[in-house]
Amino acid sequence: MSRRLGFLAIGLVAFVPTLWAAETAFDIVVCYHAKTMLLEGTADITAVSIEQWGIVANSTTKEFENATWHCVGPVRTMGGKSIGRGLCKSQDSAGDSFVAEWEMTGTWGEGTMAFLSGTGKFKGIQGGFLWKTVARGKPIVEGTAQYCHQGRGKYTLP
Repeated sequence: MSRRLGFLAIGLVAFVPTLWAAETAFDIVVCYHAKTMLLEGTADITAVSIEQWGIVANSTTKEFENATWHCVGPVRTMGGKSIGRGLCKSQDSAGDSFVAEWEMTGTWGEGTMAFLSGTGKFKGIQGGFLWKTVARGKPIVEGTAQYCHQGRGKYTLP
């Protein structure tokens, strides 16, 4: 009987680590070039559509190093408060990718990002991060923007 319990205990110890994925903290900086399209620009409301392309310039984790990003979504500003929501896809150099949803809920250039889905090594990704604009240049071409966002958060992979 004790021999069976011993094998059962060894079997459980071997199986349990696959049930709980490790949480990984990260800090990234993604620099973007964006195209903005003004939908409305009055004293009451500014409404824009943003499409941005970027690359991770700095990462504390190997998984995100040199990954490229493509994000889209609308933002409206009324009474000094900016609200927006959209989607991003990020792809690493091996072609593995994930999709995340971003949200801005008040302050221009700050928000949250939540991982939704992934492929390859990112399949089953969960978690998210807070992001904020850490650098912004004056656009040379009207209707564009150049900036860098810093993201700090955590993710888990199965």
